[in-house]
Formats: sequence, structure tokens, C-alpha cells
Amino acid sequence: MEAPLINEDDMEQLLEWIDGIPFSRPKRSIARDFADGVLVAEIIKMYRPDLVQIHNYPTVSALSAKFANWQTLNSKSGCS
Repeated sequence: MEAPLINEDDMEQLLEWIDGIPFSRPKRSIARDFADGVLVAEIIKMYRPDLVQIHNYPTVSALSAKFANWQTLNSKSGCS
């Protein structure tokens, strides 16, 4: 059995940090909530407002639209 990518204590600290961020929508399921890149863009906007414009990241459910959000995020933040 493989070791988890993050230990339980670190995950708890991460979730507490996330709970302290005033997101535009409520959090229900971390994996789903962050899948479209919108909440990640909001986090980046908090720390580096010059890198993202939130209106470029619509809340979406289609896989192709999620991919487009992530492509935008990667190109705007200099990650690509």
C-alpha cells in the first residue's frame, strides 16, 4: 500500500487555511470545488492580484470548460 501524498495533520492545516478564505461560493467537496480552477484563481488573486482577473474564470461543469479555465490560469500566472 502506498503512503498518502499528504499526511493527516498537514491536510487538516490545509483545510483550516482554506476555510479562512472568503470564496465567492460555498465549499462542499474540495475535489469538486477546485476542479474548475475558479477557487484557485481566487486564491491567487488574494496574494497576486496582478496575475488574474476573476471574470476570466466562469464556474463550469463541462470537462472542456474546466480545461479552458486551467489553461487560462496557467498562461496568466506564468506557469506554462
